[in-house]
Amino acid sequence: MKLERVGECRVRSAGFSLIELSIVMVILGVMTTMMVGFFEPSIDQVRKAKNQVIVQNAVNALVAQAGAYKKLPATLTGYADAKSNTLQYSAFAGLTDSNGVCNLSTTGWSVTDATGGFTVNDVAFLVWSVGANGVAELGAGATSVPVESSTFDDVAGWATLWELKAAAGCEGRTMRIVSTSVPAGTSGSLYSTATFTPDGGSANYSWCVEFPAVITGGVLSDNLGFTSGVPVGDTDSCAGASWGASATLTMTGTAAFSASGDAGSYDFKVFLRDSSSSPNTDSRVFTLYVK
Repeated sequence: MKLERVGECRVRSAGFSLIELSIVMVILGVMTTMMVGFFEPSIDQVRKAKNQVIVQNAVNALVAQAGAYKKLPATLTGYADAKSNTLQYSAFAGLTDSNGVCNLSTTGWSVTDATGGFTVNDVAFLVWSVGANGVAELGAGATSVPVESSTFDDVAGWATLWELKAAAGCEGRTMRIVSTSVPAGTSGSLYSTATFTPDGGSANYSWCVEFPAVITGGVLSDNLGFTSGVPVGDTDSCAGASWGASATLTMTGTAAFSASGDAGSYDFKVFLRDSSSSPNTDSRVFTLYVK
């Protein structure tokens, strides 16, 4: 009898009561919820970084197509964002006509990037992805890119008429700023180098940069530097500034980006002036992606 009672006690001590199992299940449920909440922002950041690359690839493809055929396609196919949503596309109507790129002198279409405060004139087209919320907030014919918020998370890209003209060989400008797409940066790493080169005009060039994120107190103030002597200021600062002389303009890393806080997209505007008696000028907006 004693052995049977001892055996019964041992069996009971090796198991769990319903109350104990319920407590364990509640704890596991809470931990699972916490882990999902912890990783969700990281997943959204990865998707956004992927969308930035996809949108830029689509922009580059459209510029190349305009260069080859001297017109833009009426629709964009073959591109989907990180959640398999088809990229949205809106082109200025005249640029889809035969030889439209060379025939037009202006689009009269400008885009205001509210994040950087820049206005880009003669925009030829817009491409944008549906963000994590699954809604394409920009809509066809959009001319303003809002500040990123809980209600706006689309990733947008565009090119100007003059970029299309340059690709098609019918630009007609005296001078322009040339640069391949600005290399993306990586959180936790030192930025490489982006180079901006003048094409045309008279030698002895001067430069100026408007880059709010790089000025003192800006998010990237410790991470990036430009060619020595070239002023870098806030939006609209170049209008009254003394520009810096240099054959080319370079942007290089000075310290590694933050491992977590610097990810995002940052717009900046580069200005160029030559040494002609009546100086030629050009300006162009670029986007730096930090993933």
